[in-house]
Amino acid sequence: MLRGGDGNDAVLTMVKANTTTTITSQSRTATLTGQNFDVFFSVAVSGPGSGTPAPTGNVMVSDGVNSCSGTVAAGSCTLALNTTGTRSITATYQGDGNYNASSPSASVSHDVSETAVWNGESRTGAD
Repeated sequence: MLRGGDGNDAVLTMVKANTTTTITSQSRTATLTGQNFDVFFSVAVSGPGSGTPAPTGNVMVSDGVNSCSGTVAAGSCTLALNTTGTRSITATYQGDGNYNASSPSASVSHDVSETAVWNGESRTGAD
């Protein structure tokens, strides 16, 4: 509360600004199960607010099963997916003292293939 010299008081309410998180790219769009790849993201201030100071804290990237976390400043994290098929990846900013957490980003696709296991035998021709 701010006290005025004339006896009138004013209430100042601070409101956290909203944010939007975007996955900007991936180091690979297809991997084998358990293979690492980098996911790059950005966090933008969507109002109210000016974006000063810049958002801090973490962004969680996930396909709903596996996840990784990276700081806003780093702009990326390393993810390994263990479920085969086409996976939908989203990123969500966790928020800080000045900014609200974001809703999940638009999803991006990542294809995961089963890791082949070689048993040491070689075959040619058909059965």
